[in-house]
Amino acid sequence: MPQIQIVQDAIISKGSFKVSIVKICSIPSKYRVDALLNFFRFIRRVAI
Repeated sequence: MPQIQIVQDAIISKGSFKVSIVKICSIPSKYRVDALLNFFRFIRRVAI
């Protein structure tokens, strides 16, 4: 499995945000990452 790195682009594969492209901005734990999501020209920071 490839290592996740900060500022790497990723695609969400499951859930409500499926197929969304996100940018990894921090890696606080093994099971979640903070991502910037761009929806309708607004950037939101969420933990997934």
